[in-house]
Amino acid sequence: MRDRPKVGEILVQAGIIDELQLAAALGEQTRWGRRLGMTLIKLGMVQEGHLVRALARQYDMPVASLAGKKIAPEVIALVPARLAIEHGVVPLFVKKEGHKSQLFLGMEEPSDLGILDDLAFHTGMSIRPVMVGPTELGEAIDRYYTVRPASASSRLPDPLRAADTLGENNLRSLREESA
Repeated sequence: MRDRPKVGEILVQAGIIDELQLAAALGEQTRWGRRLGMTLIKLGMVQEGHLVRALARQYDMPVASLAGKKIAPEVIALVPARLAIEHGVVPLFVKKEGHKSQLFLGMEEPSDLGILDDLAFHTGMSIRPVMVGPTELGEAIDRYYTVRPASASSRLPDPLRAADTLGENNLRSLREESA
């Protein structure tokens, strides 16, 4: 199996950043421990939309926007908080085809096959990675996996109560957009 290129290599090849910017971002990443994509965004070297689109094209995978969408509680329950936070992923929805189930998994770093294998083993489903911007991904992990006191959350209106539940129709293929 051929190793997939790393995020930084993809962005350099796409002309979004240069080697010097990559080196500076890698230094910051080492210092602060953030994922490279988020580091590049925080440093102002890359806009989040450009990052997500470049990576989605490179990996030929769909993109999901989580804004205004909610994820079904039974889908969230498939990935324990520890794994979601540790791997920086959020389950989006499940698609069933016959006896097989496929978990669509929102992630920033699709090149980490270890994460995909770990979650496939844990869930017993095949995993289909979906690109999600790091900001939206972090907000979703906070929203679904950070425990809030019940009294505080019951007083606050739920902005997602009337929102659409995330599903396959919310994915965009950049291959189709380019055509």
